[in-house]
Amino acid sequence: MNKLISIYFSKQFIFFIACGTTAAILHWTIRIVLRNFLSFQNSAILAYLCAIAIAFSLYRVYVFPLSEVPINKQSVRFLIINFSFSPFVLYAFRFLTVSLYQFGLETYVEETAHFISLALPPMLTFLCYKFFAFK
Repeated sequence: MNKLISIYFSKQFIFFIACGTTAAILHWTIRIVLRNFLSFQNSAILAYLCAIAIAFSLYRVYVFPLSEVPINKQSVRFLIINFSFSPFVLYAFRFLTVSLYQFGLETYVEETAHFISLALPPMLTFLCYKFFAFK
């Protein structure tokens, strides 16, 4: 158990959080910009695809630079993990959107729900990337 906990107190995890935060902020920003031209669903899908490419590139270069796994295998594993967590993020977004409206919030509900839902998966995805995608 101590070994598992120590994984989260490492330089690698700090880089993971920094890169993930960068990708999440870009995801969130891209979706907001695209929302001016597209439906929420289409803007979310396009922003998600951009964010996946950004996150993969950042993780590969800064978090897992010593990985000997071929890039094609890394990318497939990375996509499997990301698509596996997508339903969770979508459910969290929907739940948070409804909850925020029920609590009486009327402004920035989508933006707030989206931001929070993006922040939820990192603790688990880090382990998946570390021991599956890039190993």
